[in-house]
Amino acid sequence: MKKLRATAVAALSSSLILTAGSPALADTPADTTDPVIGSIGLTDGQVYNRTTSAFTPTVSDDTGVVMLETLVDGAHSRKFSVAKTGMRVSADLVSVPDGTEVEITLRAYDAAGNVAAKTVRVIADLHAPTATISPAPLTVMHSGPLTITVRDLPDDIAKVALYDSATGNDLDVRTAAPWTFDVTAVPGRKFISVRLTDLRGNVGYAGATYDIDDTPPVISDLAYSRERVVSWAPINVKVTTAGATIAPAGTLTVSVTDPTLRKTEWYVDGELKSTGSTLNWDDRASTRTSATIEIRATDALDQTTSKVFPVAIDRTGPVVTALTPAQNALVRGSYFVTDSEVRDPSELVDAELVGLPSIANAPGGLAIYPKKDGPFTFTWRYVDKLGNETFASRTVNVDNTRPGLKLTKAPKNLAKVKGKVAVTATAGDKNGVAKVQLLINGKLVATDYRAGYAFSINTAKYGKTFKMQLRAYDRAGNYVSTTSRTYRRG
Repeated sequence: MKKLRATAVAALSSSLILTAGSPALADTPADTTDPVIGSIGLTDGQVYNRTTSAFTPTVSDDTGVVMLETLVDGAHSRKFSVAKTGMRVSADLVSVPDGTEVEITLRAYDAAGNVAAKTVRVIADLHAPTATISPAPLTVMHSGPLTITVRDLPDDIAKVALYDSATGNDLDVRTAAPWTFDVTAVPGRKFISVRLTDLRGNVGYAGATYDIDDTPPVISDLAYSRERVVSWAPINVKVTTAGATIAPAGTLTVSVTDPTLRKTEWYVDGELKSTGSTLNWDDRASTRTSATIEIRATDALDQTTSKVFPVAIDRTGPVVTALTPAQNALVRGSYFVTDSEVRDPSELVDAELVGLPSIANAPGGLAIYPKKDGPFTFTWRYVDKLGNETFASRTVNVDNTRPGLKLTKAPKNLAKVKGKVAVTATAGDKNGVAKVQLLINGKLVATDYRAGYAFSINTAKYGKTFKMQLRAYDRAGNYVSTTSRTYRRG
């Protein structure tokens, strides 16, 4: 083995470091003794498989072994340092076909670069056995007796075991064909696990999962929904076999429970409309007020369930039965109040004034604050729980302008009067005068509703002095008063 020494010394030179300041003594003899390999841990003719892929050599040296190397058919395989716990090595035969005879060489190096080598011939067999299982994985079947067949086994198979994947315990073992196992399939998911062992001890695994299904699909109630019409009011309706009311548009959803569900079909009045878990419900082009929705669900074994849901279709928004003020009504003041009454079979969820941010709750309804005189239009919006909408508008005339009033005939202020005194006046307003009133000493004594407003004052009914004043009201309720005049009875 001396011919390996120069190479070995070069290979080890990078790992050997001499301590500075401590030169070797001239009388210390050089180490020229090769390590001694008693056994590489393998024997000629041995099968090198997954179980024996790591082996323990026996090597000795007077100064100690520092490195081990394995070669396969003379080519470098792997290098190993020597651990305190002992020597353990392996060779790289992964790419070698099973049944191939190969040489495995062990080289042992000491610190001086001395090297020893020993070779044995082994038979490579590192590949785990494989197989296929029938019935094919993910097969759906009814419960009952089930025969599992392990197929496509290698020629050197020695044992096939059916085992519990949870515990690892064998349930049944075969050491010769036929490679079949009889099991009982119960409803649910069935796991089949087999362990394969070849003649040389290599172990492989195969498995399959089956769905055992004896029951048809289970269909839940329907859920109807649509986009929100009012931001805070979600639109969701549960539709049962007893029926429910829905709008003519929205989304219908169903949940079908079955481990092997194959298809879900939606029929509306007997016509197939959709498949899957949802139906895009759009019946706006129709005028019908009811429909029958049927769900048919079928699993992989053609077990079918049908469920019928009658629905009423609410196509109309809330109906306004009263709305105040009336159309073209005259209103006055800094605000006026509007209110309404509605009816709806699907329940009202929102009523609001559209586009009027300056509104407030007020006795009897909502207060609207107009900015100027003249026609003013406002609109109510009503929404029921299915999202159907109704809009109702009113136009009123805002009148905050006082009428005009002028005395045309009356005694002057501080005049002496007696008997019956005539008083007349004119009054005007763009929206019409409602009335003119006569007040004596601040108390109402007479009202005239027609133009050419005239009054007769019986002075005998009052004291020596009294005050007279006229007040005019327009149709909106605005009023104006004349300056009061004081009279003395003569």
